[in-house]
Amino acid sequence: MQFFRFLPFLLAFVSSLSAQSVFVSPSGSDTNSGASNAPVRTFMRAAELARDNNITSVIFAGGDYLFEETAVLDPSFNGITFQAAAGEKPVFSSLKKVINWSVFKGNILVASLPEGIGHVRYLQDKSEGWMERSATFSFSTDEPAGGEDDGCIECNSYTETTQEDLSNIRFPQTFQEIDWKRIEQYDLRANTLPWHMEVLPLESIDIRNRRLYTAIPALYDLRRDFNEPRPNAWILNTLEGIDEPGEWACLDGKIYLYPKSGTEDIYVPVLTELIRLDNGIIDGNSNFSAAVRDIVFDGITFTGGDFRIMKEDDITVQHDWMVVDEPDALLRIRNASNIKVRNCHFIKTGGTGLRLDRFAQQIEIDNNI
Repeated sequence: MQFFRFLPFLLAFVSSLSAQSVFVSPSGSDTNSGASNAPVRTFMRAAELARDNNITSVIFAGGDYLFEETAVLDPSFNGITFQAAAGEKPVFSSLKKVINWSVFKGNILVASLPEGIGHVRYLQDKSEGWMERSATFSFSTDEPAGGEDDGCIECNSYTETTQEDLSNIRFPQTFQEIDWKRIEQYDLRANTLPWHMEVLPLESIDIRNRRLYTAIPALYDLRRDFNEPRPNAWILNTLEGIDEPGEWACLDGKIYLYPKSGTEDIYVPVLTELIRLDNGIIDGNSNFSAAVRDIVFDGITFTGGDFRIMKEDDITVQHDWMVVDEPDALLRIRNASNIKVRNCHFIKTGGTGLRLDRFAQQIEIDNNI
């Protein structure tokens, strides 16, 4: 009987809530109601409150919002607008602060990665511009492209004999000395042709023959086409490559940094993808019955995702300019329609800012930076 006595008040509360917005603030709490005077704290809690109470507006106060796992919006969230409060700047990122720095050697400092993060390929100083991952001096190979290609790299016929040329490169005898024991933590950056550059994880080295082996094959021969400009390559993420302010490496769970202006604003990313609109079907070749629809992002700043390294089973578009249907963007719109992204900023991140995958139709991208 007690329940029925209070039922009218409960219905009035739900009715009142459904006519309002859900409010979010970095100083809020996810145990709050989401009212303007009791904001919640996280994106996903706000989205769930809006969905469960038929609310179509989620309003974010200014400040930083940390994403520790990708927020996935399926069709149950259709019709919700996620927007900045008037005059406010909400910032979505996956950045965690790096603390407890100590001197490693000379100008280089060292600190452990935050708990739960094993390796990163992007570092952000919130007080400075881009932070370059360390790179050795460039080297070039005079080993000619062979196989059935007659030395023409762009003519690669991908026969069995040419596959060998895609997954290893010989470095010159004069190349600088580095710690080869950490080879599996290094990447190869290869500029084989004037319009093409790849970043490939390294796997092993044959020191005697001065040959580096990549974990996945390159798109083109890691050789020289004598009809093209001389190719260049670098090894990324070595300690030996840190020789200027702002350069850094991530090795054995630690960040090694030559700081530009101190270490008070040094952050590493947790994710490559902050938010994904997706109907839940991972296999992009399958039919689906319901797209994610009518979701709006307005006035949000997205930043601080990691760089996604190429993997063996990746499918790429021409010249490997883009990996097909993979999580390498801060905001990823997939199997969705009638989505609006407007007045948003996509800044300083290790990968892509915004990408559209699979079916994405009638997507309005307007007045973003």
